[in-house]
Amino acid sequence: MPLGLFGLIFIVILACAAGPRCARSQTPAPKADTQNWNDIQLAIPLNKKVDFTVQGTLRIGDNVSRPVDERWGVGWVFKVNKYLSLNPFYFHREARPPRGRQEYEDRLTLGAAVRFPLGKFTLTQRNWFERRWRAPQVDAWRYRNAVLLEHPFKIGKKKFTFGVGDEVF
Repeated sequence: MPLGLFGLIFIVILACAAGPRCARSQTPAPKADTQNWNDIQLAIPLNKKVDFTVQGTLRIGDNVSRPVDERWGVGWVFKVNKYLSLNPFYFHREARPPRGRQEYEDRLTLGAAVRFPLGKFTLTQRNWFERRWRAPQVDAWRYRNAVLLEHPFKIGKKKFTFGVGDEVF
């Protein structure tokens, strides 16, 4: 019994729709992965009102066997006064998620941080607006909010600041 033109078209459409899904093998994302995140940030004072900042992040994943996410960025901290700073920043990211698809991202960020002195501690509340250009994901805008609790300390004559923070998203 002949299929007819509509039957043939239906079979071709069905084959085209199902073919690519059946043809490629997808590796499922792992249910567990031990990771190690390494961050470094260096602020270089240019004068009393401006710092130049360099940042780098390396995430080692696949059960701590290879780098899976590399990030670097540069920006500035403009100290408007003792309690307010503005932070324009550029950030680049390259990643290889578990399924092997390469990801790229560039970000431009405009942020503001408000500092509240609390005795020997300082509470900082940070607000960022980001534009993200991503591949293969969709480009996006983000609002990010974080808090940071800081405490200064010295080693010899060198001054440092220890901080603990959290970003909710």
